Amino acid sequence: LASYERTVEIDPNDDETWYNRGVALGELGRLEEALASYDRAIEIKPDYDSAWYNRGNTLFDLGRLEEALASYEGAIEINPGDDRAWFNRIEVIFKQNNWDKGFKDLDIGLNHFAKGEEFYPGDIAAYLQIIWDSTTDIKVWQSRLQTLVAIYDKHQVVSTVGKGIVAHIPNLMSDLVSDKLARAWLEIWQEIAEDKSELTIALRLLKTAVEYKEKKGDRKILLRLAKEEREILEPLIKKQ
Repeated sequence: LASYERTVEIDPNDDETWYNRGVALGELGRLEEALASYDRAIEIKPDYDSAWYNRGNTLFDLGRLEEALASYEGAIEINPGDDRAWFNRIEVIFKQNNWDKGFKDLDIGLNHFAKGEEFYPGDIAAYLQIIWDSTTDIKVWQSRLQTLVAIYDKHQVVSTVGKGIVAHIPNLMSDLVSDKLARAWLEIWQEIAEDKSELTIALRLLKTAVEYKEKKGDRKILLRLAKEEREILEPLIKKQ
């Protein structure tokens, strides 16, 4: 950070250094200052798509959702191939409780991006957490999760949902989450994904995590898993 600041003293119009300064400040948790750095980078270079993207991430972390949405849209306008901006934008839309638009744009995004060999499918664990936080109505959970899975399945990338299910496990392990709600979440997933072989391992890990929670950390529950699966799950259940 000190080096970046020295650089912009020498050349106040170095857009890349202002951008990197923003990244460093963001890593330090100094979000307002990071935002100011991205703003300066964009002022110098209005078509700096990465600065627009990181500006959106920073605004999202600050809870300024409308501004975050506008920043992601700015990044997409400059670079229509920016899959991260597209799927992070959907995260904002879900956060705004605009589910119809969010799912519609998710479908559009996957139709466009999932054809490539490598693509960013969105932070599915974050999508799941937003669904979790949005309500305690189990029927609403089920409806939203079914829609999510159906869209990823439609574009033949439902396996990415499995990674999201697993990444979301630490949130279920919190003492603030009741065993009853964790069990309901598991049962919804078992119903939705029972015929999807791509999600078999994720569901087994989720089931084991919920049972481990219900049994108050009985390690015998974990020993039912194969060693490789146990090595995936153990850091997750301890993470919380």
